[in-house]
Amino acid sequence: MRIEFVPDGSQDCPAVLFYGCPSAGAEVLIKTFRLLAEAPETEVALHELVDLYPVGDIQVFAANGSGRSAVQQLSSQVFRWRKDREGGLKPPNLLSRWPTAILLKERDIEVS
Repeated sequence: MRIEFVPDGSQDCPAVLFYGCPSAGAEVLIKTFRLLAEAPETEVALHELVDLYPVGDIQVFAANGSGRSAVQQLSSQVFRWRKDREGGLKPPNLLSRWPTAILLKERDIEVS
């Protein structure tokens, strides 16, 4: 599964795309989201997970805890996806579609 920054977004609402056919990368993402949903304040480097391949120098960190729920652009290729503890990070149904793509946006994710 690939991770790519889509520059069509804006500084306030950056777009990060996760895509690829259902794969081991999708399964790793699901397990990671479940871990984050159950863990205390935690941050995981999604771009370092096995079977996830960043396009270029993109880095995406997923975190849950207190703070604004959003995808924040920390620098030109570094992003933090934060969900508050009440909502948690829920695993999308990645394996039900072919091909799989997740577009991270300011408020939530879309699966297409």
